[in-house]
Amino acid sequence: MVALTSGSLIDLTRELIRGATSPPIRRIAQFAEDEVRLVSGVHASKPYRIERKPWIRLWFDELDKAVRQVGRDREFLRYTFLGPNQIGKTLEAFTILVFYFLFELQEDVICGVPTGDIADAKWNEDLLPFIESSRFAHLLPVRGKGSRKGTLKAGDTIRFRHGCNLTWMSFDGRDKSRAAKTTRVLMITEADGGGEASETSVEEDPIGQLERRALNFDLSALILKESTVSTTKGPVWVDWKQGTESRLVRRCPHCRAWVTPEREHFVGWETAKTVKQAGREAAFFCPACGEAWTDEQRYAANAKAKLVHRGQTIDKRGRIRGKMPDTDTFAFRCTDVDNPFRTSDFLGRAEWRAARAANADVAVRGLEQKHWTIAWQPPQEEELQLDYDAIVNTRNGGTAIGVIPQGHRFVTAGVDIRASQVHYVVVAWKLDGTGRVIAYGKLAVPKSQSGYTEAALLATLVQLRDETLPAIATGWKNDAWYDAVWIDSAWSPVQGRNLVDHFVFESWKSEKWYGVMMPIVGRGIGQWDKSRYSRPTKFGKTIWYVGPDSHGRGEPDLRCKHRVVINVDEAKAWGHSRLIPPVFDDDGKLTPAAVSFFTPATGDHAEFVRHLLSEKMIREYKPGIGEVIVFVSQSRVNHWLDCYGYACSAARSKYCGVEVVRSPDEAPVISASRPVATTQPTQSAGGNWSGVPVW
Repeated sequence: MVALTSGSLIDLTRELIRGATSPPIRRIAQFAEDEVRLVSGVHASKPYRIERKPWIRLWFDELDKAVRQVGRDREFLRYTFLGPNQIGKTLEAFTILVFYFLFELQEDVICGVPTGDIADAKWNEDLLPFIESSRFAHLLPVRGKGSRKGTLKAGDTIRFRHGCNLTWMSFDGRDKSRAAKTTRVLMITEADGGGEASETSVEEDPIGQLERRALNFDLSALILKESTVSTTKGPVWVDWKQGTESRLVRRCPHCRAWVTPEREHFVGWETAKTVKQAGREAAFFCPACGEAWTDEQRYAANAKAKLVHRGQTIDKRGRIRGKMPDTDTFAFRCTDVDNPFRTSDFLGRAEWRAARAANADVAVRGLEQKHWTIAWQPPQEEELQLDYDAIVNTRNGGTAIGVIPQGHRFVTAGVDIRASQVHYVVVAWKLDGTGRVIAYGKLAVPKSQSGYTEAALLATLVQLRDETLPAIATGWKNDAWYDAVWIDSAWSPVQGRNLVDHFVFESWKSEKWYGVMMPIVGRGIGQWDKSRYSRPTKFGKTIWYVGPDSHGRGEPDLRCKHRVVINVDEAKAWGHSRLIPPVFDDDGKLTPAAVSFFTPATGDHAEFVRHLLSEKMIREYKPGIGEVIVFVSQSRVNHWLDCYGYACSAARSKYCGVEVVRSPDEAPVISASRPVATTQPTQSAGGNWSGVPVW
């Protein structure tokens, strides 16, 4: 006897009711022609017709099999559509399919989008107009999300009047609701906008996290993706290489061979002297016989195309030989050779321009991605080759812990906090970028029966300020003191209250910490683009220059009234680069721009170095951004690396001036001292604070 859960019982009841009261389920192509009216372009207000692009029926036919197959009988779990711009990907691999599952199959759907703001555009531009022009318009909600042309965001659910739900989720991980919402059907649009999975990452990629929403339904899940391609590590290209690698073949009008022309078979434009000549002389040439095709011949051949998969062949009679690949991903790729809306004239001009662009490599790469569905293979060599053993064994500088070496002018510290521990790193610097890590450590946050509390974390920060940091400074000569102590303020144990902001503000009441301690927030490209650093293009009263990898940002809601925002990728890269030069030159003098460590009384710096090397710096291509430096996580134990990066960024700020930092207008802003306290922070009767130091 099979036990039924409440969920499976509801699904079974729905099926029984639908089977008894509804007409037979239509095939997707028939549904599209019956129900979809185009809302833009030359065919606006006309019914959708397969005949405008006949080969799209092959894509729909594979999806029809998925609708009618159940569980282990289903051939594929994932269906991925890779194609060029302006070929109808969004319409035929997203809009029509969402339509079909919501209104024909009457199933809930989750739509995955790269970021929350894209959800609004996809709904208001790619779905809502089609629903409004269809006979399903009366099923739009009359209240709540989707009932008006308001702004949608990731995490929102549109509840249609026939009981089906359309939920929007983003890849960037900022909508908390996605952890709870599940549904059998997952539609992912612009899938390559969600970042790239790293082979060395300890984290699951964002698309994988989203797929888990559907995989709760086991082999009944149906995951569909569409996108142009970005890199060979992009989600859709990975699906293509691990999936069926399905492609279109058509007969050559000359030799009758079944062929798939690619970019290398589109020639004639290369020797043209003008862009118009390139368009006139460009043409597709048969890969088998080398004869040129006119656009009319190409369109006619495409209308009778067939679909072949990886490892399969097709004979002269059009009979496909070979087994289906043993994979659960159907990956369908098309290019502009298949595009009935692209002329050879247009493509020839585009190729000619790209080859002669100022940055031809980038232009050609974009052409390959957007017209030929060719993913770019980014060079993924490590930017810096850092050797763990060499760093552990050769970077001791000969001074004891806490000692500032001769000639080192500034002292900066970085502090990273989490619920159970507070980590810190202290570095002394010369102006040329030579540094000595003079101390590092971690303080345990006391744990009570209720866990780690805000009060316990605050007490640990007070211990760092009043005991640990002053103890390190014991013995410093000439009244030396810290020039900057930058504390990560992005995390707080209490929602709506920034603990570091309150702690730093209270610390400013002491003259020795006034302008020294500063709340900061780190931003970077990261592996998943979650918190990209955006460099200001201009500076003013609310945004001001701090350093080459940092800027100040006014935040009136904070007691400190501002925070320093730093580019953590650049800060870590700068810090890592100083671990490469040898500590001493052949004459026994300190090598300029090298960072060394204090010499421990016993043991070594193995644990500290493991933190410093917990992330690998590589250069790679990010869709929509270009080539960037990215730090790829090798281990979750990276807290001293974060602290080291904060200390490096503070050293390069305009108040320390390591490496002779200059402001955007090239005026030197080197300062030998930190901001001077003219008065302690005070609050007026009206609640306004004065005496707040600004970096």
